[in-house]
Amino acid sequence: MRAASHQGGLSSVVFFVDRCLGQEKVTQALAAAGARVECHDDHFDQAALDADWLTVIGKRGWVALSKDNKVRYRDTERAAVLSAKVAYFIFRGHGMRGDDIAAVIVKALPQILLVLHKNKRPFIATISKSGEVKALDDCQSTSPPHRLHRSTHAGP
Repeated sequence: MRAASHQGGLSSVVFFVDRCLGQEKVTQALAAAGARVECHDDHFDQAALDADWLTVIGKRGWVALSKDNKVRYRDTERAAVLSAKVAYFIFRGHGMRGDDIAAVIVKALPQILLVLHKNKRPFIATISKSGEVKALDDCQSTSPPHRLHRSTHAGP
C-alpha cells in the first residue's frame, strides 16, 4: 500500500533536471523510478540564464533539481524562485558524479515528496549525499536565507 501512495504522489510531480546535475543519468534513474522528468536542454538553450528557466518552470509547476547552491544568494535567481513559486532542491554531494548522484536522488524521492507536501512554494531545500532532505529557505524575505523550522523531521 505504501508503494501505491508513493507512486501516486510521484506521478503528480514533474521534476526539472538542471544541466549541472549531469542530466542523462539522473533523468534515466528518475524515470525508471516512475517520476515524470524534464531536462534543461530539451526546453532551453545551454546558455539560458537561471532566472529565465526558473520563471518558466515555476509557471509550469515543475520542481527544480540542481547542484547550484548559489541560487540562494544571487538576487536575480532568488527573485525568480520567489516570483515563480519554485520548489528548488539542491543536491549537496560534493565530488559525486552520475550514477551515484542519481541513486541518492532516487533514494530521497519519498522525502522530497514529503517536503513538497509540507511546504508552501516557493522554497529551497537540500538533498545531502546520504539522501536526507531538508527545507532550508522559504524565499519570502529579501534578507539573507534562513533555515525553515519545517523539514522532514518532526519538531518545533
